[in-house]
Amino acid sequence: MANDRTSNNSLEKELANEDIVVAAGFSSKLKRKQNKDKKMADEEEKESKRQFDLKTAMLAAGTSSRSRRKPKGDN
Repeated sequence: MANDRTSNNSLEKELANEDIVVAAGFSSKLKRKQNKDKKMADEEEKESKRQFDLKTAMLAAGTSSRSRRKPKGDN
């Protein structure tokens, strides 16, 4: 009988350890997903800011280029 109790206890301990491992794995996976989502959102924000800055610079360059050109009607 002592052997039965010992084997039951070790089985319970093993199952408890498996539950802990599964829970830790799930929480780690969830944390990685949250970090990945946050990183992607940050990258999208940086990319949209970069695109806006690029458009602004291109418009400014086009405006200054046009102002340096000779008007068409002045021949």
